[in-house]
Amino acid sequence: MANILIISSEFLPMQSSGINRISFMKRFLESQGHHISVLTTSSEAQGIVRNTQFDTSNNIFRAYSLSKLHRRLLSSRKLPIYPKFAYTGKYATWQFSAITKGKKLVKELGIDCIFVSFPDFASMDVATRIAKATSTRLDIDFRDPPYWFFSEPVNSASLTTCKSIVNNAIATCKNIYTSTEQSKNILTSYYNITQETTVIGNGYDKDIIDNLPPRYKPHRDHIEIVHIGSFYPEGRDIMPLIKELETVSAAENTKFILRLIGDPPSQKAIHQFAHIAETITISIEDPLPAKKALIEANNADILLLIQGPTFNKQIPAKAYEYIALNNTILAIVGLNGATQKLLEQYPENVNIADYEEKKSIRETILRAVTHRPKIIDTNNLSRQEQVKLLSCCFK
Repeated sequence: MANILIISSEFLPMQSSGINRISFMKRFLESQGHHISVLTTSSEAQGIVRNTQFDTSNNIFRAYSLSKLHRRLLSSRKLPIYPKFAYTGKYATWQFSAITKGKKLVKELGIDCIFVSFPDFASMDVATRIAKATSTRLDIDFRDPPYWFFSEPVNSASLTTCKSIVNNAIATCKNIYTSTEQSKNILTSYYNITQETTVIGNGYDKDIIDNLPPRYKPHRDHIEIVHIGSFYPEGRDIMPLIKELETVSAAENTKFILRLIGDPPSQKAIHQFAHIAETITISIEDPLPAKKALIEANNADILLLIQGPTFNKQIPAKAYEYIALNNTILAIVGLNGATQKLLEQYPENVNIADYEEKKSIRETILRAVTHRPKIIDTNNLSRQEQVKLLSCCFK
């Protein structure tokens, strides 16, 4: 069995979709008899409470990085220093201590393989440098392709640095993993990849889904639509949906409450909400732990998924979770993208709209309002099934 060191600038007990994927892989590999350790940033850097007992029991090691508070202070309008040199993102200062600590861990723990999940340029750079310095196998999980695959970024020192990091990592690694076939194809073509490349879909955590409380939908005088996660103008723009909800609400005399659970929107977005939303209600709510968020989603009338053409090579983890909940889904997606191709396999509960066509969005809202969800088998989409593909890579 292998001794594996995961390099991840963020890890438990912090919560995010990226961490969920990595921590699930860790648990699976441990269940197969492998010994897994994690090198991550300090608790202060992640903005979480230090828990030495938790770290020790989960083989988590931490290296110094500038605290979340200090990053904010050095990124303020009065003192905008940090963004000018943090080319690899918010954990750029972690790299110096992490490389030193990582090389020491490889020797002390007898590490056979270093594993890193992308997109996280700081982690990828740390992992590559440790692997090279210690002549240790490197495996890369591209849960998302690099951002320059989706747009034409302006040339900058940050872009040059990040491209160099990815080039060096691919040249060094043994195995590559992606979350979709589309990502695999574009990465292979772009970088002329010859290494073994395995697709491991994000999937949903079956243990969590199967143990949710029974669905509870009280009698409501409104339609409750729930969106979990982030939205922004570049590829996940929620404004067209809000405008069409207003149109449908006025035309059909239907009351909508749109619950936005996740990262807070910008002040600009909040002002737009106030200007556009006259008859519908928009509730802005703080992020929730994974299970609590899924309970809210399970009890909603409609689940909202937004994934524009910019992200056609990706499938968000919540797409799998929404399908597994067997609830009504309103999906506003880029046509012919990876997300649409997944969703259209489950027409029983999915209502798909063209992200770029407001008429399509309006018509799909009307379908979703009258839709009655059905129970379907989604076991093949679980992370428990997807992650089994890792077994052949660690024997």
